[in-house]
Amino acid sequence: MELSPISVIPANAGTQTLHQRVDESLGPRVRGDDEVTLLLGFQNTENTSNRSSICDRPIRCMRYTHAMTDTPPKPRSMLPFMLAFLVGAAGFYYFNRDEPVPASPAATASQPAAGFSKALAAGPMAGVIVHAVRKDVAAFTFKTADGTVTDLSKWKGRVVLLNLWATWCAPCRKEMPDLQALQKELGGADFEVVALSVDKKGAEASAAFLKEVGADALAVYTDTELASMAPLQAIGLPATILIDRQGKEAARLLGPADWHSPEAVAMIKALVAEK
Repeated sequence: MELSPISVIPANAGTQTLHQRVDESLGPRVRGDDEVTLLLGFQNTENTSNRSSICDRPIRCMRYTHAMTDTPPKPRSMLPFMLAFLVGAAGFYYFNRDEPVPASPAATASQPAAGFSKALAAGPMAGVIVHAVRKDVAAFTFKTADGTVTDLSKWKGRVVLLNLWATWCAPCRKEMPDLQALQKELGGADFEVVALSVDKKGAEASAAFLKEVGADALAVYTDTELASMAPLQAIGLPATILIDRQGKEAARLLGPADWHSPEAVAMIKALVAEK
């Protein structure tokens, strides 16, 4: 907190006088160990004993940091802990990503068809992780626009592009029109884009956002409790999961993409072609 000059300090002022003058001037405006920078004028410019820096002005001044001690200290910043968490989560995501594994009789039933493979992860889809062995998508619930509770079992038998987004997510704003275009081209009995908003503002705000960005043809689904984030291991937004007809995760992408590019359309068509 930066304050204007509050007092003129005598040339022979000592540390005790300086502290007393600061306490009298600030009073209850300071809490805990809040650091307050003051500009204190001096009658004698030669008195530098109590100054940490001198302002080159007609009235010399100093920058004085004063800490009140009559109340408990303020909490430490959580930023370092948050950064450590994000780095750890990113490491977990990286080291738990799928790597190619040799085919085996036990895994054959879960192996993707030849048409849907890592070879399709090219161009705008280069960041997509295509799983060598597919696993069931973790169970969680969310709501439709009218508040009805549902889950992904409703879409079993169809291919689903599940996209997690929020109104405050800038990259989400850019990719929503592409998702709508993809839904218009391929959506139907075999495929649907399920755009799931994890915004705490709910269905009304999410619907308004979709209309604003020109993607209001997408159905509104909401997860205001963020119940989907942990089960899906989504460490950021947007996050997109491709789910096959059996309800297994075929691929995923963390971050935005052009979901109506020829590469994206080819990838969806290959997954839809699996029976």
